[in-house]
Amino acid sequence: MNFESYLEKKDPKHHEVLRLVHDQMLAAHPGIQLVKKWGLPVFMLKKNVAYLDVQKDRPLLGIMYMKDIPGMNQLTFVGNRNQIGHFYLDGMDDARFSELLTVIEMAVSHDLNR
Repeated sequence: MNFESYLEKKDPKHHEVLRLVHDQMLAAHPGIQLVKKWGLPVFMLKKNVAYLDVQKDRPLLGIMYMKDIPGMNQLTFVGNRNQIGHFYLDGMDDARFSELLTVIEMAVSHDLNR
């Protein structure tokens, strides 16, 4: 997937945080692949780990299989979904960035240990 083509379709005010998360996801494990699914950038190892999106003008990292990852429901917003938790990326500061790294580590570890 060409990530820059994806960014061109998004509001420029979200580009910096989307790039940051893109880079952190790819750095989380050497086996992570970026693919295009559902028109979105999806990060895969054994299965889908997470995806990037902007919904209702809020950038987010969608964590797949959230319900199977202990503690992930406390870090992500579930809403009416039962498989995916959203980690919202707006308002990124040092504390939120630390939480992001934890979410990524938990999601990658879960996928590797299935």
